[in-house]
Amino acid sequence: MAEMRERGKRMSALAVAVAVTLLAGCGGGSSGGDDDGGTPGGVAASFTSSGTSAATGLVRLSGGSASGDTLTVAVVVNGPTTDADVYSYAFDVVLEDTTIARFVGGSAVAGTALTPDAGQGLQVLAEQIGDRVVVGVTKTGGGAGDDLANGTAEVVRLSFKVLKAGQSAVYLAGAPGGSGPSALDSDGQAVGAISFDLADAYLVGR
Repeated sequence: MAEMRERGKRMSALAVAVAVTLLAGCGGGSSGGDDDGGTPGGVAASFTSSGTSAATGLVRLSGGSASGDTLTVAVVVNGPTTDADVYSYAFDVVLEDTTIARFVGGSAVAGTALTPDAGQGLQVLAEQIGDRVVVGVTKTGGGAGDDLANGTAEVVRLSFKVLKAGQSAVYLAGAPGGSGPSALDSDGQAVGAISFDLADAYLVGR
């Protein structure tokens, strides 16, 4: 429960930071606008997966679409699961080399892994803090969580700008000092049927 409270504090602070950014009408810090650094003449971005095979209940990074130096990466999960009360996901995406790539602020889009019922909403928060993109995707409004149908569902899509030629490892992790990335039920307890691929994938610039 202490780790859950700490994660809650981090997400609350993140919500304030996102709100301030929106009110200011511009990005800031390490997740700011598209004119930060980069190689003159442009870079072609691509994604290399961790090589971990899809498995039931496994959350992993998956390749998305690329446009020039900007790459969209999907965080996906495979069903079906035996747990019918998945309410939220909380994890960090760690960038090994922030001189190679950075998160594009405001680019996070929730997928269909969580589907709000009547009276519920869906909220996604993502902010780069140092070499970590702190991510939270949650249903709101109380009530029950979801099960996972057979197949692959997106938890969230995140965009990254590749600044120059080279590659940066990127991987899923928990909060520093915490117990690891988590899928949580409507009571805030970890869902044991869901695990995370912690192996390195790569953001590549050419």
